[in-house]
Amino acid sequence: MLLLNYAEAEFEFGPLRKALMSTFLDVMAMASLVKSAWSAVLAKATRANTSQHALYRCEDILDHATSWSPDNTEYGSTRNDSRKGASSYVERPNIVIGKFPPITSAAAYTSSLNLILLASYHKDSTLAGRSKCLQKVAPLTDFDHLQTECVPTLPTTHFTYLRSREKDLRVMQPSLSCFWQAEGTLVQNLHENPSQIRASFNELKGGSHFLVAMSKMPQRLLLSRCAWRICTVVAAVLIAIVPQTSADVSACKLPADQSVYLSAGFGYELNCAPSVGTLNAFMIFVDFSDQVATESSPQVLHDFFLPAAADWYRTASYGTLDLSVTADTSRFYRMPATAVSYNWNRGLTAEAHERYIQDALAAYDAPIPPVDVLYIVPTANAVAIGNSETFIGDVTTREGTYVAKKSTTFGVDGYRTWGSLVLNHETGHTMCLPDYYPFNGSTTGLFIGGWDLMGLISGPSPDYFAWDKWRLGWLVDDQFDCVTDVGETTHVLSPLEALGGKKAVVVKHDDTNVLVAEVRSTMGLDATSCTTGVLLYTVSTKTATGEGPVRVLDVTPGSGGCAGDELNDATLSSNGVSSYRFADWGVAITIVARNNQDYEITVALT
Repeated sequence: MLLLNYAEAEFEFGPLRKALMSTFLDVMAMASLVKSAWSAVLAKATRANTSQHALYRCEDILDHATSWSPDNTEYGSTRNDSRKGASSYVERPNIVIGKFPPITSAAAYTSSLNLILLASYHKDSTLAGRSKCLQKVAPLTDFDHLQTECVPTLPTTHFTYLRSREKDLRVMQPSLSCFWQAEGTLVQNLHENPSQIRASFNELKGGSHFLVAMSKMPQRLLLSRCAWRICTVVAAVLIAIVPQTSADVSACKLPADQSVYLSAGFGYELNCAPSVGTLNAFMIFVDFSDQVATESSPQVLHDFFLPAAADWYRTASYGTLDLSVTADTSRFYRMPATAVSYNWNRGLTAEAHERYIQDALAAYDAPIPPVDVLYIVPTANAVAIGNSETFIGDVTTREGTYVAKKSTTFGVDGYRTWGSLVLNHETGHTMCLPDYYPFNGSTTGLFIGGWDLMGLISGPSPDYFAWDKWRLGWLVDDQFDCVTDVGETTHVLSPLEALGGKKAVVVKHDDTNVLVAEVRSTMGLDATSCTTGVLLYTVSTKTATGEGPVRVLDVTPGSGGCAGDELNDATLSSNGVSSYRFADWGVAITIVARNNQDYEITVALT
């Protein structure tokens, strides 16, 4: 690991200053780049009362960053707080990031900047030979976890402050992987990467504040620190070997093609059922004169689907979606036509499907408050109703009364083959997700194997793709990296099934195609997965449902696969195939390291 502290090294500022100056860019030009990166974080921040956490405005920092010279470090004044245990701080016009609690603290921030490390060193502390790794954290995604599991000695007030700025201050991989403690001092080590900058701090005295900020612009670093005894400030802009940063993530949010049925892009408009908050559904049960219900009560069939299907959504959406189903389990309602007469098969027309739904509503003959989805469940004895289908249009009675945005009509395939997951597959359609299995009669796993239940419902890895979770609002923008430009970028991904962390890298090929890399594990809904690692797939917004809008890239072709499909072992892994080049698009994905369930990968775009 590359640490910020090297116990045996002696810190000499003079030689370091010369080294920094030897790699100086034009400071004024660099200041404008840094200012752009800082503006989202500090533009509105003003200095608060000295008894509170304080931030100076971006302009204050940049003014001094641009006016610093190697021969003049005697800027400003200092003020020493005589209260026991309090750190010194610097008055204006010097660069001050904050006045921290008496116990030293550190926090990482990654949003508009690649990395900011805030650290306050306690007066008279030393790092010489006393470092001890408290705990390796992977991934670390929230301040409560940091406080209770990683560094329990930190003051609660500090984390309360950070949580109050949760929108701007986030702790995320790869910025944070381990904390080190010595005599009340916390120092953050950078994620293992041979290109990360090395810094040496030994026998720090005088209660200094230290800031490292890696800007959005590649290969830039802004450094400011207080000098030895009087806590003066120096600021420098230098070349630092840091990873190329990702593009604005919005560039990878490909819009849906509204002319393509169930396009896999963002913003598809077809009166879709809600995917965030509560999806309200109503469930009725029917039978037929030629295929009469044999169940003692509809409750038996209700319990076949629920609460399992609702729990599945709660897990898949990380608690974002609540499937709320009201069911009339009082009896089976007799359909006006025989089961055989509906000619139920994969060629069911929209008109025939709508007739079936309206027959069920007529048989129910009771008002249904408008809902998002109407579920119609037949007796398991209705063998003529073979397949489950979803009606995508608005649902109304024959009299024109609006009932629901969509309707799912279940068949006996759920009872015989798919189980409760058939409800999750069909409800996915109500939220406007496409089918990922082929409609042309080829094998079900042709395009994606068993990686998403919008393909093979009974596949070993049924959780939705990260791309669709992003579209549904279950994952947010800062959980994705976007790559659009030629070059190499480095990313750390946590498993799709786990809470928090970076979930995927999206490589934009053109305005309708992207490649996605995400990590799959055997956690959560993918507990039966027969392989783990980095899954690669392409998304096309101009390809319709059933024609392969998502296609998994097989990094192990000819392996025979696992769990019954060639694509089920398609992942990159640390103990197998660790690199793959998609020559058609000039993209190469390589696993660099694995830390428990997290993967560090590089993306090379040519």
